Amino acid sequence: MTVSVAVIGVGVAGRARVRALHDHPRATLVAVHRGRFAADAGVPVVGADEVLKLAELVIISSPSETHEVWVEAALRAGRHVIVEYPLARTGAAARRLLALAAEKGKLLHVEHIGRLAPPTVWLAERVAAEGWTDASMTFESPGAPWPDGATHAWQAESRLHRLTQVLGWPATLEVGRVDGARIEADAAWTDGRRAHLRFLRGGGGERGLDFVVRTPHGERRITGRGASSDGSPVLLAERALFRADLDTALDRIAGDANSYVSDEVMAAILDLTEVLGQGQGERSVKPA
Repeated sequence: MTVSVAVIGVGVAGRARVRALHDHPRATLVAVHRGRFAADAGVPVVGADEVLKLAELVIISSPSETHEVWVEAALRAGRHVIVEYPLARTGAAARRLLALAAEKGKLLHVEHIGRLAPPTVWLAERVAAEGWTDASMTFESPGAPWPDGATHAWQAESRLHRLTQVLGWPATLEVGRVDGARIEADAAWTDGRRAHLRFLRGGGGERGLDFVVRTPHGERRITGRGASSDGSPVLLAERALFRADLDTALDRIAGDANSYVSDEVMAAILDLTEVLGQGQGERSVKPA
């Protein structure tokens, strides 16, 4: 079965989606809508009303704040949907859209390729094998500070996916600072283990993640797209992440697979971003 596909928003992520679709044996790109690289896609660039009529599957790669509107429109038009994270601003909004997809009998697949990245998979495997004692995660991104702490916390969704994938679900978050430029918080587990979180926005630094986990056997680390064990680089096989995500979604449409992250965990992470963005103090975290 070959699925016809349209892409909404051909920016950086959308261009990667277009590349993943080229020569795919189970999907055919038929149209795109908007984006600075739309004219390079090699298919018609169409308007907002037309794009939802042309394809069985719509991939939404538009700016994050537009995702909810586009997802609902595509589902109501009877289309399967792939959307880049975040699906919605809140866990409640995400669950509403997932319920709509179920009502319409359509796939709603949310991309979280950070979970598929070889360094994340490697670190999760090491922690599962060795246990862990304490951890820290720093993420820095250039650009103007976010408008407020709640928005900054929402933008940290991908990092919280990696945190919980590797370390499991914390019991509390103790937030020391949250604003548009900086978040400082400690995630704590019921057995007393802690992970310090530091998310920075602004300045001239490069975008990048530094995730350090200390285990009884040594230090395991993700730095950017690489990994190290006790300071020595770890060689990991590369993986075409958007292609892997697309293949998973197509398998789900065919009824042959589940997602690599459950809908409930995805919505619960959005709940967690809300907790993180609420301001200073210690807050309980609902289990996923």
